[in-house]
Amino acid sequence: MIEARKFKMLVLTDHECHKDDDNVFAQIRELQMHSSCEGVDVASKGNKINEHFFKNFVLRLYVNPVTGSFQYSEDSKLFTDKFRLAKLDSYQVLLVWLPEEDNQRMANFLRLKFPNKKIVVRPIKQIVPLKIAKVQAINGSKVTLSEHF
Repeated sequence: MIEARKFKMLVLTDHECHKDDDNVFAQIRELQMHSSCEGVDVASKGNKINEHFFKNFVLRLYVNPVTGSFQYSEDSKLFTDKFRLAKLDSYQVLLVWLPEEDNQRMANFLRLKFPNKKIVVRPIKQIVPLKIAKVQAINGSKVTLSEHF
């Protein structure tokens, strides 16, 4: 039996735009638990250590791992504590969930730098509850993700 391929995913967002009633946290936890997911990390534009990446596209990005306790907190420690330096080429799926004015610029950069990656772009205000559906992914592999991808 062939084992299904699992994907490492990176969510690029801005935690300063999130509120306690956002469903983005639940969606990211759902991705993390999905059988097609090897792991999810999150990098926030609001984390000062990532300023050069989000403003100047310097390929130095710090990420936080997603765990079962990934949820909104007013102190934002989820995005500013326990981060580590990441290599963007270690991810197969890049999810760009930034404010609308930042999305296209980031997506253009990522598509130029990483043409073989699956890049999903959705402004934060358009993030809606996940609905599971099959989609084509990298190299013809199948992965079950959201129909919004």
